[in-house]
Amino acid sequence: MRDGIDALDQLLVRPAAGYDLTTRSSVWIGYGYTPGFPVSGGVLSENRAWHSTASVGLVAHTTSCQAPSTSRFEPVTAQEHTEMRYVSVGLLLFVVTGCAQPAPPPASEAQQAVPAAPVATLSMTKERQAAVTPDSALAMLKEGNARFVSGAMLERDLTQQVKATGEAQYPYASVLTCIDSRSGPELVFDQGIGDVFAPRVAGNVVNEDILGSLEYASRVAGSRLVVVLGHTSCGAVKGACDNVKLGNLTPLVGRLRAVVDSVEHGGDRSSANHEFVDMVAEANVKDAVSDIRERSQILAEMEKKGEIKIVGAMLNVSTGRVTFLE
Repeated sequence: MRDGIDALDQLLVRPAAGYDLTTRSSVWIGYGYTPGFPVSGGVLSENRAWHSTASVGLVAHTTSCQAPSTSRFEPVTAQEHTEMRYVSVGLLLFVVTGCAQPAPPPASEAQQAVPAAPVATLSMTKERQAAVTPDSALAMLKEGNARFVSGAMLERDLTQQVKATGEAQYPYASVLTCIDSRSGPELVFDQGIGDVFAPRVAGNVVNEDILGSLEYASRVAGSRLVVVLGHTSCGAVKGACDNVKLGNLTPLVGRLRAVVDSVEHGGDRSSANHEFVDMVAEANVKDAVSDIRERSQILAEMEKKGEIKIVGAMLNVSTGRVTFLE
């Protein structure tokens, strides 16, 4: 430790009397000369103090880690060495270590070229929902999916949206979709908290519970659009193609058997034929839209009056793109 201190002592310099360090931006020292500033409560000889705070400010403004060659610096006296050497060790090590840190790498051209994500507007309110029409609701979902596919999703403050929707919600659309983990409507349509109702069930099948949920969403809560969203590579459809029997899944898959039988295809009609599976999934969406109109007098009347629109759509899980079946 003492050898290190003695070596550092050889580096200590002090300014000549009256030299203003604040005008030098390339000074490389552990502490500077600042008249009238005591160190640890004591002022050194001739009313001169070695003030470490001043030195930190100088180091922050240095443009080089090389010692100055100016002749206006002279060696520190032996008495000053004795009083300051232990203070100098820690401070100089701090300065030298800081100077030795590598500069952060510059951002690549690709990183610099990435545009900032657009900021989302506020959550849906009663007034905003009232201004939405069935057609504008459909357009909003299409625009949201285009953002999702391109990777330009809106930047949302979800915490703020939780607070904004804590007392009430005013979704403008309802999206009936499968439980498939890749088909979450809030994600594939780039929507925020409080924007859409999202009833989900395997195979996006329509039953009384789903119909009741959609009727509440449209008649009571003011939703302007009902979307039945199917998707490619649907597990429920595959189960129906293979006539799977599995506990409570059996009756659900049984509801899809009629759709499977209705699809004309001269090749393999099992789940191994991906083309056939997707054909059945699309037919199932169209069947569900018809089922909603036939089995829900409330929704059918609202659609006839132009208060809502009921449409089907297919999600390609390989691309994220949604195609509406209008």
